[in-house]
Amino acid sequence: MGELVVSETEADKVTKKFADAAADKSKYAQELIVSGFKSLFLANGGAILALLTVLGNSEASVEVGPLSWSFGCLSVGLTAAMIGQWCAAYQASNGSISLWLESLKALPSSDLNELQSLGNPYDQRSKFFGLGAKTGVVLSLASFITGIFVALDAVV
Repeated sequence: MGELVVSETEADKVTKKFADAAADKSKYAQELIVSGFKSLFLANGGAILALLTVLGNSEASVEVGPLSWSFGCLSVGLTAAMIGQWCAAYQASNGSISLWLESLKALPSSDLNELQSLGNPYDQRSKFFGLGAKTGVVLSLASFITGIFVALDAVV
């Protein structure tokens, strides 16, 4: 009664199982990220187009100062959404690497034990880019809301 011996085929099965799970989770996360940021792009970009349409078809008096601030806020929202999406995609790819590294723990090997002792270098960067993605979302939403209210003040 001693040591657990794992054949090469069992180790391959375990690695493939964890690799498939990591790929599925990464794919789902990336689809969710893309959908969320498409909504932010649509909201900010649509608001800019709506303002341009109202300006072109309206005979109401428009104040230039608040209107330029509104376009500026909505443009900041678009930019924040782009940067946030890039950060989120980077974090998602690091997340799949982290899951793959976790799957290596199931394999008994001295080389893998050395790899595990080094730690995961992607964790710190992943946290940083995750914060960047969250900041991009919050800034994009805040810019959208601010831009819309400033635009209402400019047009009315």
